[in-house]
Amino acid sequence: MVKMMILVLVLCIMPIMAICSYYSAKCNEGRFDEMQEIIRGRGYKYSYSMVISFLTAHVIYSYFVPDFFVRFSAEFLAAVAVALGVIVFGVYSIFHDAFFYFDKGKPKSKLLINIVLVALYLLLLPAMIKKGKPLIQDGILILRDYCLFIIVVVVFVVHAIAMLIKRCIDKKQEI
Repeated sequence: MVKMMILVLVLCIMPIMAICSYYSAKCNEGRFDEMQEIIRGRGYKYSYSMVISFLTAHVIYSYFVPDFFVRFSAEFLAAVAVALGVIVFGVYSIFHDAFFYFDKGKPKSKLLINIVLVALYLLLLPAMIKKGKPLIQDGILILRDYCLFIIVVVVFVVHAIAMLIKRCIDKKQEI
């Protein structure tokens, strides 16, 4: 049942993503101004720094902290590191007006897309958790499919919250 739900989700989402990617690649070349490109470059730098800091902290944690804490699997570390990078870049870009194209403003559709994706993931999450595979195996926190779902939900929720906060800040500055 869960595999069928995932298959249906993939078969519904993938064509939509392919069409959107094709359309955005065709229509959105050169829409960021120079300042936005500079800010986005800084966002990438901060994102990279966050990933490196996280992995460095993990190395220190794994070698200097006693064994009574939970260890992390390589897959879990990779997923969390990528998610942290995406969150840092997205939040930095949103708050510095470099996430959206200059001439488009801040479309509500991106916020709506985030909310819809979060809702879809949250609908599938209970079915994924029912599989019953434990998160911790032999003292190591392992990345299970529902863990990945939770990480993706966190990324989308953080971006949606950042968009809402930025929108409130912009409305207060306009008044």
